[in-house]
Amino acid sequence: EENIKSWVLDEWEAIQHAFNLMDQAALPRWVRRQKLRCMFAARSKVKMQQMADEKPDHVQRIYKSARPKIPWLHWHLGSISVLLRDVFFGSSIKKEHWE
Repeated sequence: EENIKSWVLDEWEAIQHAFNLMDQAALPRWVRRQKLRCMFAARSKVKMQQMADEKPDHVQRIYKSARPKIPWLHWHLGSISVLLRDVFFGSSIKKEHWE
């Protein structure tokens, strides 16, 4: 449980720390914040995919760790981006891509 939270939340904290170091005007800063939220949601969704076959119980733990950090809209936009990637380019999770 603790490792899952660390795996997910440490990434979020690193993203937040890097964001806070950036010096940008208000509008570009706002846009970047939205993109980072979507990116974190997408990365969390990919982590959930990675764990789905081998450790399905971890999927819910990842979700419960990541989801509260991200607004509803950003979570769904990130999930949609992963879905579109999988549909058009194939999932990087599928083992046949690595054989």
